[in-house]
Amino acid sequence: MKLSTLKTDSDFENAVVPEGALLIFFALDSNGNVTKRYKDSNGNFGSM
Repeated sequence: MKLSTLKTDSDFENAVVPEGALLIFFALDSNGNVTKRYKDSNGNFGSM
């Protein structure tokens, strides 16, 4: 897989995620490492 874009939580602040689904994106963690992040249907963000 070729990684082309990194996002931040704020890029998806207004995104609406359907019930039971996850919006998954790649971001940088506090150490500068690429990590997989998600936003759930309740608006919560987390790392996978």
